[in-house]
Amino acid sequence: MERAWEVIKAHPEVTMTVDLFYIGLVFFRKNQPKQHFWLRT
Repeated sequence: MERAWEVIKAHPEVTMTVDLFYIGLVFFRKNQPKQHFWLRT
């Protein structure tokens, strides 16, 4: 699953991702720089 998440983050239309361990949020917002966040415990 970690490898799949990296592929999703690298997709050219994905602008923001949030990794919440069990689920992930993916955003496709135009005019926004790429950003990736993850929840730390």
